[in-house]
Amino acid sequence: MSTDLMPTLAARGIDAAQWSTLTNSLFPGAREESILMVIDYCRARKLDPLKKPCHIVPVWVKGANGQGGSMRDVVMPGIYEYRTTAQRTGQYMGRSRFEHG
Repeated sequence: MSTDLMPTLAARGIDAAQWSTLTNSLFPGAREESILMVIDYCRARKLDPLKKPCHIVPVWVKGANGQGGSMRDVVMPGIYEYRTTAQRTGQYMGRSRFEHG
């Protein structure tokens, strides 16, 4: 972890061990900026980023007037995030166990 990043992580309440888990286990190969987006997304939704409620997905974004473009990382919710959000409504009825046919 770069020393420049330490104040940014401290402001988000992320310590070195958590950052190591996020970068090495949960989002290996992802850019630091993208992992920070995950942390901010989770904070806004009151989710634990270490439970990996969302994913970093590279998406092709067209340039102006459809010319050119580039790959950008987008934070997308996963099933855990949907279930957590549904549970918080008090109306989530859970999920059924898988049955063999």
